[in-house]
Amino acid sequence: MLFILGEFMAEQKIDKRIIRTKSLIHNAFLTLLAEKEYKHITVQDILNTADINRTTFYKHYKSKQGLASELMNNFKKEFLVPVSVQRFNYSAREFIYGVSPMVKVYRPLIKLFLKIQTPEMNFVQELQKIAKTQYIEHVRSKTGKTEQELDFQAHMFATLAVEFLRYCLLNDVDISSKQHDEMLEMFKYTML
Repeated sequence: MLFILGEFMAEQKIDKRIIRTKSLIHNAFLTLLAEKEYKHITVQDILNTADINRTTFYKHYKSKQGLASELMNNFKKEFLVPVSVQRFNYSAREFIYGVSPMVKVYRPLIKLFLKIQTPEMNFVQELQKIAKTQYIEHVRSKTGKTEQELDFQAHMFATLAVEFLRYCLLNDVDISSKQHDEMLEMFKYTML
């Protein structure tokens, strides 16, 4: 099974110094996020870890939130949306087995993003929004459900799908393992 991710980065002529500086800032932020909670990371921490000055940081970002938002939006655009668009082209089992290798690659990054939960920015809510949108787009034309029924089903689907992924990531469960099949059966049993 082939999942098409699309272009990872549009070909742009960007000064190599800008690329290098942004890479330093991104890596510093992600390193800090691995060490402590998002709310405890300061711009000064990022400056110290990236070994850059305040002016350089603010030349590229308005705030720590702007930096986190850019990283999450890039990940969403380059990975989450292209993968989620393909969700209903396959059975749940086929999709999970097909996407599993990519999830393994991005597991460390996704786990870091899961730590970002503020009123302004919440990665779990972003994942749920993407899943809900895809569910509605898929089901709307195939059923005679009312908008309220569709919204409820989409909300339940998105919540369960994201929490399943989150559980697997945070507990180092391989989502394509036999254990997954058992979890899927348990889910069916508990929902009936």
